[in-house]
Amino acid sequence: MEAITYRLDQFEGPLDLLLNLISKNKVSIADIPIAVICDQYMEYIVEAKELNMDIASEFIVMASELILIKSKMLLPREEDEPEEDPRAKLADALARLEAAKSVAGELGKRYAQYSGRMAKDSEDISPDKTFVKDYDAAVLVPAMRRVLAEYRDTEAI
Repeated sequence: MEAITYRLDQFEGPLDLLLNLISKNKVSIADIPIAVICDQYMEYIVEAKELNMDIASEFIVMASELILIKSKMLLPREEDEPEEDPRAKLADALARLEAAKSVAGELGKRYAQYSGRMAKDSEDISPDKTFVKDYDAAVLVPAMRRVLAEYRDTEAI
């Protein structure tokens, strides 16, 4: 089954909307104020009533996860119980999405700059080693003299 990506306005999914809300509120991903972000997230869902339910369902699932995290943070904790931040998984997913979007932006710039280029084969011509004939030095010396004589004549002109 292929992965489906939903685009709502400028958001590519529920995590993208969360990342947008976090950056809009100028808060750290590691320390998300769940109550504020959850309220704003729910406002966005309410404003988008005319959405297709299949598409909106993923956003509603994320809203329910935010509410679950919010409720876990409100519950009293045992003193001897190790304190685990319920926002940790969400913060990790958001950090990975932010890194991926940053890299995608950089790759997009490089694609725009370099996509019109075409590679060309090198112009090196390899020597032909198929024809090999033994020459005697006595034959090559007069040939070299003729070449040098022609070179001197052309230099004088």
